[in-house]
Amino acid sequence: MPGPQRSRVYHYNYQRGASEAVEDHMHQIEEVLNFVDGRDRTPAEQWPSLLFWGKFVGSDQTGKIVRPGCGWSHYPPNAGADYDWGNKRYVETDIEDWHPDGSGKRQRMNCDRWGGDSLTWFVYWMQNVPGADNGLSYQGKPLNNWWVFIGDFDAAMRRKMTLVSDAAKPGTGEQADQEVYIPKDLDDCFAELKRLLPKDEVAKMKSGPEDDMILYHHGLGTWLRNNWGLWKGSRMSKWFNERGIQHPR
Repeated sequence: MPGPQRSRVYHYNYQRGASEAVEDHMHQIEEVLNFVDGRDRTPAEQWPSLLFWGKFVGSDQTGKIVRPGCGWSHYPPNAGADYDWGNKRYVETDIEDWHPDGSGKRQRMNCDRWGGDSLTWFVYWMQNVPGADNGLSYQGKPLNNWWVFIGDFDAAMRRKMTLVSDAAKPGTGEQADQEVYIPKDLDDCFAELKRLLPKDEVAKMKSGPEDDMILYHHGLGTWLRNNWGLWKGSRMSKWFNERGIQHPR
């Protein structure tokens, strides 16, 4: 696991059970996402403002839950202490519909939601970590697939990825309330992208290596797929289909 000045190595205690083994991985995930989000480089009093630890987890420098968000390995959203997986106290939490701006739907729940068990809590928590095609955005930019950092940390670091995509989400700002235009062919696609995207973003795409275009797959790419109707038989999807390109991605 990455650290500010060193690496940490974790391993299994084979005298313990499956829950403790999965908890090892939970701590690895937390450590990696905190590292990517810059917690080690952020003053402790500012941790509640961080995207992962403050807004997703709902914690601060104490590790306790100060806002019933999604919690972390030791603290479910309703926990009152470390390892409090069986707490019957109800809280309003947005864990199943988390949005960075706090606009997600909250629901009243206690430990019954995950069976009051540590292992099922770990599984439930991981199921709510933003993944592929999450459709979420923060400060006008799409969230990346956070599991990329767990699946291929080295590649993510080489690409200088963060929890949020570098690409601005099309249709934000002045164009936010306008109806989405669906291009009719490939030339029209490029013209529309040039209109939608910031000039510096277009310049970055043109000047960067082709391999870096993968960074736009789960942000800009997902937006284009969904809003240009590539799943739904739009004129753009038909244009591709007629040329032997069948899959929306």
